[in-house]
Amino acid sequence: MIPVPLERGLLGWRTSFVLDSQEKALRHIRDLDDLRRLTIGQGAGWWDAEVYRAAGITTREVQAWRNGEFVEQMKTGIIDLFPLGLEESLSYFLPHFRQHHQQLRLETSLLLRYPWYRFVWVSPHPSADELYEALQHGFDIICANGEFESIWNQMRLLPPADSWEKRTVIDLDNPFYGPDIVPQRYRHLLLKKTTS
Repeated sequence: MIPVPLERGLLGWRTSFVLDSQEKALRHIRDLDDLRRLTIGQGAGWWDAEVYRAAGITTREVQAWRNGEFVEQMKTGIIDLFPLGLEESLSYFLPHFRQHHQQLRLETSLLLRYPWYRFVWVSPHPSADELYEALQHGFDIICANGEFESIWNQMRLLPPADSWEKRTVIDLDNPFYGPDIVPQRYRHLLLKKTTS
């Protein structure tokens, strides 16, 4: 594994789907204790569910979610919110879910955040050692000289600032690994959003 954070940490930024009628009620959430009063929904088998449970948040796994079927559980009060990645929620899930459930929206005052990274993996077979060394050397160079960020900024865009900058951030621990899994030489790549 080459632990360069390819998504720059953005993978662990979560925004929550809620019903129109419930969105205002969630604006009072300011910290983890407030969040623990709610029930989070997640897809069955997702590791994210363990992140929420480890933080002491009641979490229910739902089998059907791809077309927003979790709305029915929101209507009956079984779950209060359904967090997904900020980037994918804005670009894909919001318009997709609203085709099926017009009363579904993204909550706008809260950003959940935890260490969740996508790294470069290379086969552990000895025949891949040369490839691993070449990739490691190449990433060390482009991460140190700013080229990684330059390429990332050309190929990827941060979600619009108004979709995340003014939100209250609640940082959660990841029970599988912490932020220190990213070596010091790569940590400057992680996107910053200070806790408000």
